[in-house]
Amino acid sequence: MKNQLPLISTRLKMPQPRKNYIRREALFFKLERMNQYAVILVKGGAGTGKTTLITSYAKEVGISDLKWLSLDESCNHVFMFWSYFIEAVSQYLGATREEFISWYGENFQKNKVERLLTLLINQLKIESDLYIVLDDFHHVTDGFLIRTLDFFIKNMPEQLHLILLTRHDPLLYLGALQMEGRLLVLDEHDLKLSPEAGMRFLVDTLGLPFRQETLQWM
Repeated sequence: MKNQLPLISTRLKMPQPRKNYIRREALFFKLERMNQYAVILVKGGAGTGKTTLITSYAKEVGISDLKWLSLDESCNHVFMFWSYFIEAVSQYLGATREEFISWYGENFQKNKVERLLTLLINQLKIESDLYIVLDDFHHVTDGFLIRTLDFFIKNMPEQLHLILLTRHDPLLYLGALQMEGRLLVLDEHDLKLSPEAGMRFLVDTLGLPFRQETLQWM
């Protein structure tokens, strides 16, 4: 895109789940119905298994239409964020893909963002459920960017589902979705491992060398 630094391609690739990950049966059951929700919010501190949960579920179920965007501080800017987002969904923009991306880069101005997002929503050609994972969403704090996301979520196609992985409550307004039953929230309570599963994580996933008598005591 014109007037933009090259995008980092690795941000748009889904990471592989941990080897020997713990299969989260109860959470997988909840995720089976995630096509009923506009937003799936997975909230928990660092190391609570947010990314592994989604990557392992996507791998086991075989979700084909899932796009990934790993965020950091540099994405807390309206132009950079939407540049990555548009690249993530570019294959769904039909024959207008190159034209739209070029036009977006050349015409980006803050007072035109809502119009640009309206065009993006209208151009998306989604015939089945599409899932967009926004990993480390806690980096998104800029007020103007949040307002553009509120606008997009309010008007996005029903077949599009956003999965937000975050350490903190997002600054988005999600109250309307919650009242409509279109918001799924998995928090630290849901992500917490049982003692047995926690021990299997330490031994099988992390490979810590506990002795048998230590395991029995714990």
